[in-house]
Amino acid sequence: MRNLVLASQRCHPPKLDLSNVALIATDPDTDTIFGASPDGWVFAWNGAKGDWMAEAHIDWFYPPAGTTPDPQRTPVDLDRGAVAAAGAAGGAPVCLTYLPDAGLLFLALASGSIYTCNPEMQVWDAVGAVDDGLLGACWSPDHELLVLTTGASKVILMTREYDVVAESPILTDDFGEAKPVAVGWGSTDTQFGGTAGKAAVRKVTEAAQKAAIDAVTGSDKDVTAFTDDALARVSWRADGQFFVVSIKAPAASHKRILRVYNRAGVLQSTSEEVAGLEHAVSWRPSGNLIASSQRLPHRHDIVFFERNGLRHGEFTLPFGRDQVVVRELAWNADSSVLAVWLEATPIVLARLVKTASSVSNTASASKSAAAVGAAASQNKQRDAPLSCLQLWTVGNYHWYLKQEYTFGAESNGPDTRSGYISSVVWDTEDPLTVHVMCDDGQYLRMSHVTDIAISVGPRHVAASSASPTAAKHMSTVAVCDGSDLLLSHFQKMIVPPPMSSSKLPLSTCARAVSFAPDGSGRIAVLRGDGTVALFHASSPTALAAAPTLAGELAVHDIKKHASELGMHAPVRLLTWWQADLLVFVRAGTNPIAETLVAVKFDPTTYTISSVHELTLPAAQVIVRLAVDPTSGRLFVASDNGHYEEVTYSVDSGLQVTTLPFRSPTCHWVAPTTVGPDNTLLVISQSKSMGLFVNGFKLAASCNSFALHEEFVVFACSDHACRFVALSDLARIVTSGAPAVDISARLAALVHAATAASSGDHSVRRVERGSKIVAVIANDMRVVFQMPRGNLETVAPRMLALSTLRQYLDQHRYRDALEMMRKHRIDMNFAYDHNPSEFMASIDEFVRQVNHTTMINLFLTELRDEDTVISMYNTSATTAAAAAVQQADAAAQVSEYEQQQMRLRSAAVPGKTNKICDAVHAALKRLDPDKFLLSCFTALARKSPPQLETILETIKTMCASEAAKSTVQPSTPKTSSAAEALAFVIFLADVNLLFDVALGMYDFELTIVIAEQSQKDPKEYLPFIHSLQALDTHMQRFTIDRHLKRFDKAVQSLVRASAEPAVSVEERTKRASEVMPFVRKHALYRTCLAIFDLGDATHSTSALSARIGEYSRRQWLYAALDAYADYLQTQDQHEEAGLLFTRATRHSKAAHAFRKCRNWRRLFVALDRVNQQRQASVEGSPFVTEFGADRELMLFDPTERDLLELDDEHWTAHYETVAVDMARSLTERALPREAVQVLLYHTPGVNRVEDAIQILIRAQLWEDATLACYQWKRQDLIETNLEPHVEEMHDLHSTTIATLKEDIAKHTSRLLIVREQKRAAAAANVSDLGMDGEGVADDSDLYSDTTSVASMATSRSGRSASSRTSMTSTRQTGKKSQKAHNKKLRLREGSLHEEEALMEALREAIARGDAMQEEIRDLLRILVSLGRQAAASKLQESYSALLSIMRTNHPIIWPAAALSAQTAPTGPALSTAQMISLLTQQATLAASSSASSSTAAGPSASSSMVAAPVLRTLSWQMSLF
Repeated sequence: MRNLVLASQRCHPPKLDLSNVALIATDPDTDTIFGASPDGWVFAWNGAKGDWMAEAHIDWFYPPAGTTPDPQRTPVDLDRGAVAAAGAAGGAPVCLTYLPDAGLLFLALASGSIYTCNPEMQVWDAVGAVDDGLLGACWSPDHELLVLTTGASKVILMTREYDVVAESPILTDDFGEAKPVAVGWGSTDTQFGGTAGKAAVRKVTEAAQKAAIDAVTGSDKDVTAFTDDALARVSWRADGQFFVVSIKAPAASHKRILRVYNRAGVLQSTSEEVAGLEHAVSWRPSGNLIASSQRLPHRHDIVFFERNGLRHGEFTLPFGRDQVVVRELAWNADSSVLAVWLEATPIVLARLVKTASSVSNTASASKSAAAVGAAASQNKQRDAPLSCLQLWTVGNYHWYLKQEYTFGAESNGPDTRSGYISSVVWDTEDPLTVHVMCDDGQYLRMSHVTDIAISVGPRHVAASSASPTAAKHMSTVAVCDGSDLLLSHFQKMIVPPPMSSSKLPLSTCARAVSFAPDGSGRIAVLRGDGTVALFHASSPTALAAAPTLAGELAVHDIKKHASELGMHAPVRLLTWWQADLLVFVRAGTNPIAETLVAVKFDPTTYTISSVHELTLPAAQVIVRLAVDPTSGRLFVASDNGHYEEVTYSVDSGLQVTTLPFRSPTCHWVAPTTVGPDNTLLVISQSKSMGLFVNGFKLAASCNSFALHEEFVVFACSDHACRFVALSDLARIVTSGAPAVDISARLAALVHAATAASSGDHSVRRVERGSKIVAVIANDMRVVFQMPRGNLETVAPRMLALSTLRQYLDQHRYRDALEMMRKHRIDMNFAYDHNPSEFMASIDEFVRQVNHTTMINLFLTELRDEDTVISMYNTSATTAAAAAVQQADAAAQVSEYEQQQMRLRSAAVPGKTNKICDAVHAALKRLDPDKFLLSCFTALARKSPPQLETILETIKTMCASEAAKSTVQPSTPKTSSAAEALAFVIFLADVNLLFDVALGMYDFELTIVIAEQSQKDPKEYLPFIHSLQALDTHMQRFTIDRHLKRFDKAVQSLVRASAEPAVSVEERTKRASEVMPFVRKHALYRTCLAIFDLGDATHSTSALSARIGEYSRRQWLYAALDAYADYLQTQDQHEEAGLLFTRATRHSKAAHAFRKCRNWRRLFVALDRVNQQRQASVEGSPFVTEFGADRELMLFDPTERDLLELDDEHWTAHYETVAVDMARSLTERALPREAVQVLLYHTPGVNRVEDAIQILIRAQLWEDATLACYQWKRQDLIETNLEPHVEEMHDLHSTTIATLKEDIAKHTSRLLIVREQKRAAAAANVSDLGMDGEGVADDSDLYSDTTSVASMATSRSGRSASSRTSMTSTRQTGKKSQKAHNKKLRLREGSLHEEEALMEALREAIARGDAMQEEIRDLLRILVSLGRQAAASKLQESYSALLSIMRTNHPIIWPAAALSAQTAPTGPALSTAQMISLLTQQATLAASSSASSSTAAGPSASSSMVAAPVLRTLSWQMSLF
């Protein structure tokens, strides 16, 4: 589907009079072109600038025998006429090759002489000579082997040192090593027929063979006698393993054969003698085909052979058999284009006649030439050019003629001509650049690119079928195929090539094709004769019809207003800019300068109104003209990477404005405007597969791209198609950030899908080698072309979602649902895209859809999840920002954990119920009978499903149908009860429906549903019959217990226990099952709600006062007691104690409060137990209400023993509990509460002393002093308080001194370690080529900021990143802690010494800061005890410690000290700032603190140690 477009061309006329340069060679390193003429002249010139470099003649250095060379003679002094005659005697050149490894120019002459030349020294050396002369010579692609074909029909294989490897005759009967084996079974030769029979068969076979030859050639004579140069042609395969030799067989057969040799010169295979096979031969670099040409009676073909000599396809030239001669065939470097050099037969014959005039058989040769010329005129199909170059490509097994360049001009006849091709060669580096040399001395370098000619239109047209522009814009692709233009309308049909929707015949081969920018499909075609034909698009209803010709802009009309065009400077880059304006590029008078031409024409008469020209600077070559169809602006891309905008007016003509960005040379450019501010984006692609946006690199491996209304779509070499939002690109490139930052953000934008969640659809996997043909306008389809040529159409999820959003924004809900159903998009997206808008338009949604099946499908896919987040997060920018914002955290989280986090963030509780309620209400308002099934679906999809409501509705429908069955039949649009039930059974699990119907206590409905299920009647019928035999409450209890509805079951069981209609024994039996059932299923809350006297839900009228043998109060106490026991098993002791208290189980409540250390409620419970103990046992409410032998409430032995204690034992028990509680509170660091328990709940002298001792140990000096005076124990101040204060004073003094020493020692060592690392980092930075600012010159640094941290390596040579990766192995438990402790062990010279030092300093500073409260209280107690001197010394010492800590803190943690001035972190942190920060850490930049001006900053590994926060408290005393 791609055309071959002439992107640039250089035409250099010679400065000297050249004559017939027969061969040319190229040096791609210096851009030098070498040429050799048949008369022995060799030239060299610069191919880009056209400057002549050297000129010499072989005979000047090696004169003929008998002559003496003149050292003073120069090439200019030579007589060209005399030298030409001498050169003709020496033989024409047969091979001219530049050997880049040796820097030599190789030249072989037909006489057998072989020369080499150093182009720089201009010194020629004679390598040797072949006595028999040379028919051909060719170097292998690696320039290691040389093949020579001699006049004696021998093939010689030589090394680059010209040592003979092999020599063998070409004409031999041997087939080769790959000769096929055929025993001939089944052939005529193997059949028995006797001697006479075999002779007859042999005679018939020979006659048939002769007839076949005559049928092919037209006679038994050689049809190529006058066109074949009789030379042996050699062509190598690209890998250098094989070469083919085309040689003419002996005169008896007049046919050519192909012989294939391997690298050792051994014959491998021989083709059959092919009648009409010509001399041209070229082996495809990919190795699968050998190309040649063949003349047949009715046509002229380019034929292909395999390595084994078998035929493998062909294509026919667009001329008759005798019209043209194939001079040469040449494959380009990547095997994509076959160049065919043709010359008209009269030209060749005239050359032969002129040559033959010098020999004796001139008359016969002229006669033969005239005969062939007459045959050519009779078989002529179309006028053949005098000399032309055709470029052919293949796709889907069809050969396309993509370009045809004609050369030559006749004055008085074919023998007085000039300007025809004399040599053609492909460029070795640029596969689509061809070098052409003409006989008049002109040299042309034509560079091509493959491009797709597709109709475009404004990209911001809404995807609405009512849009007239969208209706016209059919995304038509035009494919050049010789004199035919193949048109495919992708908007309407996808036609696989080589077929097409329609075919547009042209008079000549199309040079360029351009569509009108308005999307109308009008076509401008630049034909080979130089005319521009304008065509109207075919009708959308008749796509197979070819476009109609609207008018022509002839070449002579253009010449009236512009400078004369030459055939060697064809018009290129034809572009339809405006409705009445065409622009193109042509070469000017200066060979280097080019001219931009604008042709304005009348769109009604198609006549030229005016022509405006703009001559470009001499060094500028235009490689692309691109029009933005949205804004109508024209842009020019040059080979120097600059972009310019072209403006046009009738008065001022053409003017250009250079855009403020540039990129590498890009041959594919697509400008567009984005957003309401019309931001300009120029998307371009270079030949090196780089994709650029306004000069910034977007991707590095792009093989094709196209623009969508919202995205730039590009395919990469990793077999993936990516989609990047144009709005994101516009926002980034116009952000005003530094260029480095913009490039990094673009790279993150492209690669965000790879690092982000699987819900991002910005990447679509495609087949290997796929290239984008078209993104169909106003559609979601993308057309790819496979390497073999066929087409594949996909609808990427990214484009489908874009179209779907447009549908939803336009409230086209029916189209949206149809699209989601077709492309399997989750229908939750219809709501998640814009929830508020969808809920506001719910009636419109139902009205548009208006189809039960579609509504049901939508409802059945609902779930409580935001699919925009979980599945269709198409914002690559959001993903990239999240990746930058959470880079460190994401590295430690697995992919599964990230997916779970995304799903949790996407959860939308209640979403399904909300939509179902809204849809159900809308259906009820619109037509409840028509949408009855959809109403059922809405109820069934709720959570929990309202199946009971559905079954109630069906039950009502059954009753209604039964009542109306005799009156009127049901209307067709309503559903019957049977249909509704069948639908509900399909919608929900039939077993679940059976349970729901059973839970409704409707046995008739239950049986109806069971009959629709797979249940066995032998199972469910006895079960239902057994239920029907029970009374109402037991029936419901049994059903609820079967359905595991235990809350309802216990209620039914309680009511069954209070049923007055049953006997007392039965009620007692049922009541005995209540509490076990409650305990078994943990129904405590339900039970409390039933028996609670204050609960209005269960009134006494609904439940009798007595249940079984017990009252409701007894049941309530029993439920509370059981619930509290259950809570204790769950370690919820405080809640259990509260329930025990309510159940008057104070002993158990005290035990529960004791476990949860609630000492206040504990002593309250103990007091109430004491009250129960003091009361009469017989009068206790426990015995009165329950009795000692009742099992409703269980009394444990401990509880009974406690109630039976006397006063003395009760006091001892009480004191034991209090002491134990005080000890427990002390262990929990609650000294004040412990003291309160001891002082107020265990009166006694010993307890007061214990309480004061607790306060002293807790350093609560003031509380201890108060307690001593309050309880009149001043003696404890001297015996207990003062010694402990003195002890704490000594301890704090020692601690302060130790901290001072440790901080000073560790800080000093830390500075030494950092200085050593700074020196090592500086050495590594210099090795890496860092510049003065600490940023590496390599731009790859900015693509991975983690590589900066690895610049600061440790003394062991391992980078920080590698250490991090080695220590990032997951370890748990003791191993992890042990590894961490070992890492933080202080050892001088260890790998983690810096981190260990910082950790030690952090602990010391944190410990010193935490002492402020302790020192404050200690100073005050010392003063109150008269130790003012000690207090003063302690305050002075601690003040010095705090001063040291505050001084060293910014030295140890400089980043923390400068946190207010540093750059922001997270998403606001630019890439450049991030790189600068990491580089600063890696190079250990000096701290800004004045006291630490020589200190280096922390390394990346030590940044994990957080800086402690120093508090500012009022702890000092002003007394000192």
